[in-house]
Amino acid sequence: MDIEILRKCILFRGLESTDINYLLNRMGVSELEFPQGSDILSSGSETDAIGVVLTGAVDIERFDAWGNRDIINRVSPGQIFAESFALTENERLTVDAVAAVDSSVIFIPSAKLWDDYDLGSKLHSRLIRNMVSALAEKNFRLTRRMMYTSPKSIRGKVMSYLSDMSERSGSKEIRVPFNRQQMADFLGVDRSALSAELSRMKKDALIDYDHSDFIIL
Repeated sequence: MDIEILRKCILFRGLESTDINYLLNRMGVSELEFPQGSDILSSGSETDAIGVVLTGAVDIERFDAWGNRDIINRVSPGQIFAESFALTENERLTVDAVAAVDSSVIFIPSAKLWDDYDLGSKLHSRLIRNMVSALAEKNFRLTRRMMYTSPKSIRGKVMSYLSDMSERSGSKEIRVPFNRQQMADFLGVDRSALSAELSRMKKDALIDYDHSDFIIL
C-alpha cells in the first residue's frame, strides 16, 4: 500500500507515515482491486465506509430514468468518495462509483473516525478536523460543477470548464481527465453536439486541442 499517496489524502493530512500505518492496522483496512468498468459502490446500497483511491480513477455516476449517464465527479489517487453517505445513518447511495480504469481503493470505516477515542486525543482531533475539511471540499467541488453546467449553451459550458481548469493549473495548456464521451457526460451534453461545438471553437480561434489536450488561445 502506497503510504505516500495516503499522506496526500485529506483524511490523513498532517499525519506521519507511522501514524497512518497505525490507523490502517487498527481499522483492519486492506487494499482492494477493481478492473476497469466494474462497480465499486452501487446506487440503492448503503455504505458505512469512506473510499480512498490509491491507483487509477473512480467515476461517480448517476443514470436517469432513460439511461442517460451523468458523470458527477472523477476521483483521482489520494482523493476520497462516498464520505457523505458513509457519515449519514441509513442513507442509501443515489450514485454509482465505477472504476474508470483498473484501480485500487481502500475503505475507512466511518465509525472509527468519529468514535475511536482510544486513538489518542491528538490523533483523533486531527482526524475530525480533516473529515470536516473533506466535507467542505466536497461542497466546493459540487459548487464548481454547478458553475460548469449552469450556462445554457454548450460553448458556455466548455468555456466555463476550461477557464476554471486553466486558472487552477496556472496554465493555458490543459489536459482534461476525460475522453470525449466522458466529457460530454460530465458537462451534461450530447457527445456529437459537444464535438461539433469544439470544432467551431477551434475554427473561431478560441481553443486548440488534440484529444484530451487543450490550449486556450
